[in-house]
Amino acid sequence: VPSLDTKRLLEKKSHKYHSQLEGSRGQKYLEARGISSWAQNYFPLGFVDQSDPEDNHLKGRVSIPYILRTGVVGIKYRSIENNDPRYLYNAGMYGKRIFNPLALLSYTRKIYICEGEIDCITISQLGIPAIALPGVDTFEPRMSRALRNRHVVVLADDDDAGQGKKFGNKILTSV
Repeated sequence: VPSLDTKRLLEKKSHKYHSQLEGSRGQKYLEARGISSWAQNYFPLGFVDQSDPEDNHLKGRVSIPYILRTGVVGIKYRSIENNDPRYLYNAGMYGKRIFNPLALLSYTRKIYICEGEIDCITISQLGIPAIALPGVDTFEPRMSRALRNRHVVVLADDDDAGQGKKFGNKILTSV
């Protein structure tokens, strides 16, 4: 977990980039992906337009904050033009985190697991409790503790060479 100072900085950046989303190319990208204005605000998605000098390499990317009850603990930045690398992270962000872990606090027994943040946000808009693991190889057996006593549904893309099946099998054999 990041230090309090780091979390304050991440919170500040998250607010700054969220305030730059409205009317931006980032908002158009999210809307084209089916992300509603409700979801843009609930997950406080942002767009890096005016950045601090240390974030110049993030310009033109959508910001996706990772939020716990204690605040923002990391920010992932997605290229809206599918440039390589497609994703960048703030310095020090631990890459194997659950996105939208607050959904695990709901009283529902069923939880949906998506392969990426955008898919998770899309499902969450429908009122379905969902979390995401950013990437097929992100799941670690220790994460299965958070899924105990739940009916787990894995939603995986079938767009790569069997990675979605690998993702689902890895999770379901541990849970």
